[in-house]
Amino acid sequence: MDTSNKTIMKPKHRFIRLNEVLSRTGYGRTTIYRKMEDGSFPKSVKLGNP
Repeated sequence: MDTSNKTIMKPKHRFIRLNEVLSRTGYGRTTIYRKMEDGSFPKSVKLGNP
């Protein structure tokens, strides 16, 4: 099987850590959590073991 012409697709979406969210939005930690609670900001996603 010839795999030399295969294109590697990069994911369109990725997870970012809270510190990056703070940096990109300019919001503080409390504001981010408040906005997650009231539905005006996407909720966080836990990764890894519980």
